[in-house]
Amino acid sequence: MLRRVVPLIALLVLSILAAPAATAAPTADPVASAYQPVAPVRVLDTRAGLGAPQATLGAGQSVTLDLSSRVPAGATAVVLNVTATSPSVSTFVTVWPADSARPVASNLNVAAGETRPNLTTVRLGQNRRVSLFNGNGTVHLLADLAGYYTSGTGSLYQPFPARRVLDTRDGTGVGAPNQDGSRPLNLTGAVPAEATAVTFNLTATNVTTSTYVTAWPHGGARPVVSNLNLVPGDTRANLVTVALGADRTVDLFTQQGTADLIADLAGFYVPGEGIAFYPIDPVRIADTRTAAPVQSDNPLSLILGPGFDSRIPANASAVTLNMTATLASTATYVSVVPGSATIVDPSSTVNITPGATVPNQAAVVVGMNGSLVLRPGAGTAHLIVDLAGYFAPVPSTCAPGCVYAWGQNNRGMLGAGGGTGDNAWYGDATAAPVSGLGGVTAVAARYALRTDGTVWAWGENFLGELGAGWHVWGSYAPVPVRVRGLTNVTAIAGSQQNGYALRSNGTVWGWGQNFQNQVGWQTNVVDTPVQITGVSNVVAIATSQGTAYALRSDGTVWAWGSNFSGELGNGTTGADSPTPVQVTGLTGVTALAAADDSRYALRSDGTVWTWGSNAEGQLGDPALFGGERATAAPVPGLTGVRSVGAASRTGFAVLADKTVVAWGSHFHGEAGVGGADDRYVSTPTPVVGLTNVTSVVGNGGNGYALLADGSVWGWGVNVWYELGIRNLGESDMPLRVPGVPPATAIAATGTSAYALIG
Repeated sequence: MLRRVVPLIALLVLSILAAPAATAAPTADPVASAYQPVAPVRVLDTRAGLGAPQATLGAGQSVTLDLSSRVPAGATAVVLNVTATSPSVSTFVTVWPADSARPVASNLNVAAGETRPNLTTVRLGQNRRVSLFNGNGTVHLLADLAGYYTSGTGSLYQPFPARRVLDTRDGTGVGAPNQDGSRPLNLTGAVPAEATAVTFNLTATNVTTSTYVTAWPHGGARPVVSNLNLVPGDTRANLVTVALGADRTVDLFTQQGTADLIADLAGFYVPGEGIAFYPIDPVRIADTRTAAPVQSDNPLSLILGPGFDSRIPANASAVTLNMTATLASTATYVSVVPGSATIVDPSSTVNITPGATVPNQAAVVVGMNGSLVLRPGAGTAHLIVDLAGYFAPVPSTCAPGCVYAWGQNNRGMLGAGGGTGDNAWYGDATAAPVSGLGGVTAVAARYALRTDGTVWAWGENFLGELGAGWHVWGSYAPVPVRVRGLTNVTAIAGSQQNGYALRSNGTVWGWGQNFQNQVGWQTNVVDTPVQITGVSNVVAIATSQGTAYALRSDGTVWAWGSNFSGELGNGTTGADSPTPVQVTGLTGVTALAAADDSRYALRSDGTVWTWGSNAEGQLGDPALFGGERATAAPVPGLTGVRSVGAASRTGFAVLADKTVVAWGSHFHGEAGVGGADDRYVSTPTPVVGLTNVTSVVGNGGNGYALLADGSVWGWGVNVWYELGIRNLGESDMPLRVPGVPPATAIAATGTSAYALIG
């Protein structure tokens, strides 16, 4: 019997998935939309006459679901879990906006007699109605509303590579059951306290009997809905978007029997920060049935960005797809990962057995240029992919106190959206505003201090760099998010993996990586700011990579963290210090500057003092070249200094005449002194052609100067367009960064740079 059914289903697949439809009219420009979760509620059940007549839906027939009583005017899209049950033959279901022509797309595929759900995100027209079409035979349809998107206020999305938060097979995320037997999924530490909803891929395996699973916010009554319908011997998945309940917890109820549950978290929603959803009419973007099937070493690669498929804009960071797998040669799964990322661990999006046709919605981070890779774990399969929308920044303008950015942008470093990538050069030479930032008074690395005393961060969050209460390996914030728990901040400092804030009471707070104890006595990753104990009355802060510094009101400097090459300046090397120690013999200090492997203190007498490694001459002392010094000493021959700056292994000083001198590494022109590259500058030497300089900063291989007229000048590396200029390798002397409005402050980190405007 089974031998006959399997090939029959395989023969039907082509007609099931490729049914003709009217050509859809062009969709109006997608609207930036925020999310409003609701308590899960059933809004359609043709078995009971809920939301539609009490009758099966016949072949080629549609039913229209009016949601005007469920969602407000201004709603742009809805999230529905659509379930097909009791189909008389194998069929498919398409869901689309009722005011548009039916598209060539499918949301749900079911075999005869099967019950199967699939999450569907569908655009709403002005009438707030959606249509559901049945391809073959007869079928009953159910739909459960999980939430809606709106052009008004709501929560914005933070996507990231899938993070496993539950696996009952090995105990991951498993807690004590609730009194009703449901399983609590507590997401504390995985999402911030303000999160209103989450999206995760829920997979069930080792199922003992036909059953279903329901997800709902913890603390509420279990609703009459289902998210996953199961049969023994099958492994099935469905995307779940659900409101969070008390304690950031979702409850999962298995109706009968037992099943192992796996949940891979794809993102969360937070009011006032994140990226918006842009719903579109469903559109088919890939169908491998007209070519060879995909396999592990020959996956389906898609590029959806401008200049390629152009389905999504350049600043999109994630997409919502309906992916259907069919004609698999063996039992397998299909993963979807960013096309240009190699550090993202693949997780199963669709699980499929031979002869089955299985759909599943996926909310996934895209790679650079909107790239994706869809890859079977084993064997071969055909894939059909329909696009339902994308996530990108809310449109914004450069309000007073905004920040412009340029340079590397392969993980949100420019704070203006875009995908993720590894092992390649992704930069933007055109300086443009960081999304949504206004009222900024200071910038440092990827951090901005606003007039209300809060700190905002963007970019990588592998190790808690955002200070936002969560981290995921391979993750990033494409637009600024608020650093949690900080108020009354007066100054900020940052490196590639740490942030620090000085509060008005003279205390210092830190977050991010803590492998060298640079955040004190804490765990290896510090997701939210903690106070650095042992130092007070602080008036300025700075940080190199792994070591932080505080200037106290008495003119002394204190350090904590890594001490590999004497970075603490207390006469020792080797052992890290989680507790601040005084930099020996250094008094009368008025300002600090630090970068990856450089640190400088400006004294009131106009001298500059430094300590630590001199591997590339960053101490400015040729007699010690290649060595290190564990106590502070002056840069020889340097006096009359007004301000200091630091690149990775290069120092800068602005003199009384508003010119700049540099010393240390000049391998890629980062000293800016002209002449041949691949050399060191052993003593302070004039940076070529700069006058009327007000401040100077650096990053890995660049220097930047702000002039009195507000212009920004840069020199050094240009691999990621750090100089804002295309078709240029590097420069050993300053060039004006084009397109930057008059600035009041500058900052840099890694291979990106920033300018505070207005």
